Amino acid sequence: MNRKTLEKLILSLRQHGAGLSAQNGQLIIEGLAPPDILLQAHRHRKALAAMVRTRP
Repeated sequence: MNRKTLEKLILSLRQHGAGLSAQNGQLIIEGLAPPDILLQAHRHRKALAAMVRTRP
C-alpha cells in the first residue's frame, strides 16, 4: 500500500474521531471507527505503525 493511500486511511480514522499511536512495536487505534476502516487498518498495521513512528 502506498503512502498516499495510508495517509487517506489515517485521515478517515481521524474524521471518525479515532487516532493512531505506536507502543512497543504495536499499532494502537484509540477511539471508535466503522468496522470497514478498522479492518483496513488491521490489514496494513505494519505499514501504519512505521508511519506513526516516523511522525514527529
